[in-house]
Amino acid sequence: MKPEFYPLSKQFNLALKQRNSSLKQKLAKKEISHWNLILQQTSEALHLLRELYFEEIKPVINTILSYM
Repeated sequence: MKPEFYPLSKQFNLALKQRNSSLKQKLAKKEISHWNLILQQTSEALHLLRELYFEEIKPVINTILSYM
């Protein structure tokens, strides 16, 4: 994984906890929207990093599978 994966993952988890807490507390939509935006941005970045990682390891996986 790329070095930026872990900080993004932490940011995503924090935003998720904050958003869920905001929902439970029935806070203003503006507050919830703020956390939703952060969740959207971080999840897209994490998805891209996961795709890149998979593309890096795909040749190794294919090699292993070819022996099965």
